[in-house]
Amino acid sequence: MCLFYFLFRVMVGRGAGMENFAVHLFAGMVMVHFFTETFNGGTQSLVQNRSLITKLAVPREMFPVARMLVAAWHTVPMLIIPVFVCVLLGWVPDPAGMAAALLGFLLVALLGLSLGLRCSAWPTSSCATSARSRRR
Repeated sequence: MCLFYFLFRVMVGRGAGMENFAVHLFAGMVMVHFFTETFNGGTQSLVQNRSLITKLAVPREMFPVARMLVAAWHTVPMLIIPVFVCVLLGWVPDPAGMAAALLGFLLVALLGLSLGLRCSAWPTSSCATSARSRRR
């Protein structure tokens, strides 16, 4: 985090007038981590669970959703840290702010999950297409 703080605050000059820039930077890094873990887990889940998908009649969408829930479970403790620091700095949670935070978290979750589902389906569909073209 110190590297990002130095890079954005000193080198690039961003956040010069922003109060509590480090808290904003850390909160952004937490959300990027959640998106990355959701997206990467969603794209890899079908490949890693290929044997279960072929042997059992389960919906394939279940595996990326499960990886997204695991990513949320890992991210919630990281979200507690900036909330705790903000409360120490004098921030008082209000319903509108908490609703906006929940909406932002849900939007990142849906974006990561939808892209993970879409990208995990590409190898399956491209493999089926290339197998059909080889038979002809």
